[in-house]
Amino acid sequence: LGDILAWVPYAAKFAKKHSCEVHCFTASKDLFAEQDGVKFFNFGADSGEIYQASYRIGYFMSDEWYNNIPKKANLLSLQQVPAEILGLDFEHIRPELKINDKTRKIKNKYVCIATQSTAQCKYWNNENGWNDVVKYLNKLGYEVWCIDKHKDFGKLPNLNRMPVGSIDKTGDIPLSERMIQIAGAEFFIGLGSGLSWLAWSLNKPVVLISGFSKPFAEFDTPYRVFNENVCNGCWNDDSLRFDPSNWFWCPRNKNFECSTQITPEMVIEK
Repeated sequence: LGDILAWVPYAAKFAKKHSCEVHCFTASKDLFAEQDGVKFFNFGADSGEIYQASYRIGYFMSDEWYNNIPKKANLLSLQQVPAEILGLDFEHIRPELKINDKTRKIKNKYVCIATQSTAQCKYWNNENGWNDVVKYLNKLGYEVWCIDKHKDFGKLPNLNRMPVGSIDKTGDIPLSERMIQIAGAEFFIGLGSGLSWLAWSLNKPVVLISGFSKPFAEFDTPYRVFNENVCNGCWNDDSLRFDPSNWFWCPRNKNFECSTQITPEMVIEK
């Protein structure tokens, strides 16, 4: 999801620069508003067109893809990847999204959070972190909606559970509904993951917690939480190679110090 949201604004920028029409094939085509020079298709669809050039949306880290990007992806901001591949100047650009219903009225003020990810290094691994932040927000009068797909996720002994005190909005919910939930929230707290990118794309304030990645790796937010005084940034270390088959990948064997040493107080301050 993050890759797609990062790429689509650059498709529009490419179309404008070259006065051409760009077709984007994505599983999330209904997220995006119609815009000049860009048409969206479901991934795998046949548009019936013959193309002058084609580019594959992605974040290319494996050896077979290194030749398809001028600079190594892990040394760049995610949005710099399409900028480099498409030969465009880099800037942070939000995609134009299509929300079907912005008018839903919610009685209580609420905050959206997303705590789950696809590898343990990407989590906020502070044992009390999420629970303390949710408790603090509840005291301020906010409901806290957990909008992850999974209520519990991971591998034993690190089964990551929904924070205590949050309202269970988890499930395999369409992204169109997630957008409405995020749009109605006061702000969003998450990790370096797709739902954080979705909240940022909706122009919501995003508190982003990550230690395995450097702050330059994601979108620009003044609410980035990072502890530079401990081991950090393995994702953006060119001497290391992420192993997606190893759920507990921590290449410097620091027991996820990068995020265990991000305290609830650091997040609450943001």
